[in-house]
Amino acid sequence: MQPLPPNSNKRNSLPWHVRRRQRLLMSFSVLSFCLIPVIAAANASSAFGRFDQGLSNCQLEHNQTKQACGRVQISAIGADGLRIRFFGVDTTSKTSYQLTFVASNPTGTSPLACHYGHCKLNATPWNGTVTSTSWTTFDHRGLPKTAPHALKTSGSCTFDASTIHCASRSRRGDTAYAKGKR
Repeated sequence: MQPLPPNSNKRNSLPWHVRRRQRLLMSFSVLSFCLIPVIAAANASSAFGRFDQGLSNCQLEHNQTKQACGRVQISAIGADGLRIRFFGVDTTSKTSYQLTFVASNPTGTSPLACHYGHCKLNATPWNGTVTSTSWTTFDHRGLPKTAPHALKTSGSCTFDASTIHCASRSRRGDTAYAKGKR
């Protein structure tokens, strides 16, 4: 077997413009991998998250049936919407229930200040337009007794420093109302 000839007088077999293009592409790929977590964190930190708080003097009403509630959960759905859930428990029948309002953000300002999924409710008053309402009941094990009863509705939700209030009405006459003090 013959030894390979020495390659001392030939530096690189590729032309200079190809080598430059390769270096440029390699540097872009390294920069893109460095920027992906920054871009993802910026989007995740501001647009999505959840606020969860116990309420006092909380009452909800679904189709003229009044019940007590004890907790509210407000989730940011992107920059334009909120999901407001009121939770309650019926101690006699050992069932729990959830009344959910989906509200759009007409002013473009969110009442939530979110950072990496954890949110705080801003102290400034906020008004939103309710677009749908859902009612679900659960048995004593936490399993749904029925499928969520969701309807397209119209109404409003209002948050201020001390109160969270939502009310809606569907075209066929179904009503939903919830109010609690923070």
